[in-house]
Amino acid sequence: MGLKVGNPLQAQLQHDRASEYVNCITWELSQAYQQENPFTLVCCLLPSADKSRYDAIKKVTCCGHHPVPSQCITSKKLAPNARLMSIVTKIAMQINVKMGGELWRHPAQSAFDSTMTIGLDVFHQRGQSSVGAFVASLNKTNSRYFSRAMIHEQRQENMDQLESPTADALRAYWNQTRSYPKNIVVFRDGVGDGQLAYVRDNECDQIIRGIERIVPEGQTVGVCFVVVQKRINHRFYRTRGRYKENPLPGTVIDDVVTREKWYDFFLCSQSVNQGTVTPTHYNIIFDTWKGANNTELTPNQIQSHTYLQTHNYYNWPGTIRVPAQCQYAHKLAYLVGEHTIHLPNPHLDNRLYYL
Repeated sequence: MGLKVGNPLQAQLQHDRASEYVNCITWELSQAYQQENPFTLVCCLLPSADKSRYDAIKKVTCCGHHPVPSQCITSKKLAPNARLMSIVTKIAMQINVKMGGELWRHPAQSAFDSTMTIGLDVFHQRGQSSVGAFVASLNKTNSRYFSRAMIHEQRQENMDQLESPTADALRAYWNQTRSYPKNIVVFRDGVGDGQLAYVRDNECDQIIRGIERIVPEGQTVGVCFVVVQKRINHRFYRTRGRYKENPLPGTVIDDVVTREKWYDFFLCSQSVNQGTVTPTHYNIIFDTWKGANNTELTPNQIQSHTYLQTHNYYNWPGTIRVPAQCQYAHKLAYLVGEHTIHLPNPHLDNRLYYL
């Protein structure tokens, strides 16, 4: 993978209490910061999977004054066995991603050569505030990302703080490519049919206002807003002689069973060995896309782009049910809502530290 690992600074603890880890990490990070030689990663070997200890480590490394990506590994996983090399390789891959590496990438389609892809999701924790997450790609191969979490009211599904993250993501895109995207594709996860009108009238408008804050006057940026729905009852199969089989990965259904007044399609992006594959429903509720020569975004193009994004999730070597940006947004919202409770330090915005 081209990942060079030097000799780390090792710290041995006398107890496995959460406070012991926090005090040690805080001290070492502050000392390194004062010496202007900050760490690039904190790796913690844990005796067991204890939630309070994990929460404390993630909180101090993600939300502290000296933020740094962190990797927690239980000693049980490193016990000698036949799968040890596979386990260590996956850990190295995660560390590589958290430090800004790119495990794989796909060639960009010509229609999406200068396109930012955004994923949005909200995590709900009973008795606590909901957490929204915004994840945006920063290059044409969708292999680098900008991430931002937002605290919402309890059980609030609608997102009302998208203008500022959109503007910051566009600045990060400029720093990466020295240009602004010509178009933006937004995948919004976790929205029911009854919320489509609100999302179209409010969340789309917030993103457009964020674009207008940053993009120079006279340059237009098209927006294609897609609602992603996983909790559906539809199932599809193909017939081979007398047998019924799951459809092949990449199968798109955009006629007959789709809704008459919607611009929607179903995508089966995964291959399963047991049971029936569950498709994902995509509904384009807003589209101002303008490509070369003012061409509109065709159904085939958005379907192909959506399927390609299901390959881009670095925690799994195959395809997933939703575009990678949605899964990244879910992971970020889950980390904040379930473990850190506080918003991560903005210095980590350009890292996939939440994998």
